[in-house]
Amino acid sequence: MQKSSSLLILVGCIFLCSALGIGLGLVITHFSELTPLTELSDRAFPDQWFLRMFLNGVSHVSTFLLPVILYWRYFERRSLADFSWKKLNSPSVLWIAVIIVVFLIPVNQQIIEWNQSLKLPSAFAQIENWMRKTEQEKSLITQKLLQIESFSELLVALMVFGVIGPIGEEVLFRGVLQRKLTEWHVNPVTSIWATALLFSIIHFQFYGFFPRLFLGALFGYFFYWSGNLWVAIGAHVANNSIFVITAYAHYNWPSIHKSISTISESTISILLSISVSIYLLRLFRRRNFLMYQSIRN
Repeated sequence: MQKSSSLLILVGCIFLCSALGIGLGLVITHFSELTPLTELSDRAFPDQWFLRMFLNGVSHVSTFLLPVILYWRYFERRSLADFSWKKLNSPSVLWIAVIIVVFLIPVNQQIIEWNQSLKLPSAFAQIENWMRKTEQEKSLITQKLLQIESFSELLVALMVFGVIGPIGEEVLFRGVLQRKLTEWHVNPVTSIWATALLFSIIHFQFYGFFPRLFLGALFGYFFYWSGNLWVAIGAHVANNSIFVITAYAHYNWPSIHKSISTISESTISILLSISVSIYLLRLFRRRNFLMYQSIRN
């Protein structure tokens, strides 16, 4: 399949499935008489929380997972197993990737704070004000959805934000886009960073752009070194799940959450985060290289 036609078909599948998802969401919203989250204060919608999370899950599936499966199975004529180049020969590889994500939390938090402090030149003041206002509105909606008060809500939030979202995004960005760029003989490093760039741009959040670029590249290297999409998915699931659990702790165990945040922001934690992560990344790359060599021989 030609490069241009392949991309156009993929984009077409995304638009088609997204439109179906939006249509379904509008129908459900209309008949359930959901009030926009921006018009509600705090937890003023406990009876509608599960329905709103269901709609978020529908949005993730229709935007990322469903169009990719449609494209992959019916236009590329490939099976779901073909998303990976190699089998997951050692579960320890997956666990190393997950542990790296955990240890990188203090570093990523520093990137988040630095990104949020960025200011555009004065000539772009109006654009900056618009971007900040838009992102504050999105952040407010997310915060309201993640005001998790019960264990059942935590499980649902983990399923929607921690599992469904990461699987869909990794299948699209790493499983298809990064893989296709590599198949088109684009340099692997260029493929990783180009996909990570698109991954960050597609979220339409300038003040969260660099943390997502960093994580997107990390997931890309996990996929490239291991050759298995489940490694990237596992790392992404771990990252998002930690975010959800942190939100749960913020509202249910504020003192514990504050103590952990203070410790993770210390200089020692950041240095330890960098040192351990570099060591584990080298171990991850070396272990995958050795396994690949043993398979070939």
